[in-house]
Amino acid sequence: MMTARIWAVGRRILAGWGRSLRGLGLFLTLAGGAALVSLLLTLPLWYAATHYRSGYTLAVLAALGAAFLLLSGRRFMRSLKRHGSLRGLLRKGMLPALAKLFKLLASAAVVYGLSLLYARQRYTLAAILSLAALLALGFIKYGRSDRSGPLGKKGGLEPKP
Repeated sequence: MMTARIWAVGRRILAGWGRSLRGLGLFLTLAGGAALVSLLLTLPLWYAATHYRSGYTLAVLAALGAAFLLLSGRRFMRSLKRHGSLRGLLRKGMLPALAKLFKLLASAAVVYGLSLLYARQRYTLAAILSLAALLALGFIKYGRSDRSGPLGKKGGLEPKP
């Protein structure tokens, strides 16, 4: 009877060690597989990058371009589906974005031009144009009302709600 208990305890201990070692073996197998796959992927890429620089650069740029086109095309198709038609996409999606981009680029051009005037020590002209630019940018940003046309009800001078 006592020997049966000893054998049962021994079997449980061995089973526990077996489960632990099985988990460790699985981990080592997965880590080794990942290392092997990494080696199989990186070794040819490293060889191509060091021995065929221009071809490797061309292949990488082509892959990046293809990925960009794929992602852009998917986003365009989703936007087209969401807006219903190409005309709706242009009116509600792309034209407002292009208008914001134009405002940003125009503002950057004004800041660049003013900084050139200040750098060339034309302070009077730069100060006058700075004031005019602040007024124009303020009108574009805050002075227009989009409720009833391009200039609003009173010529675009009422504040936004």
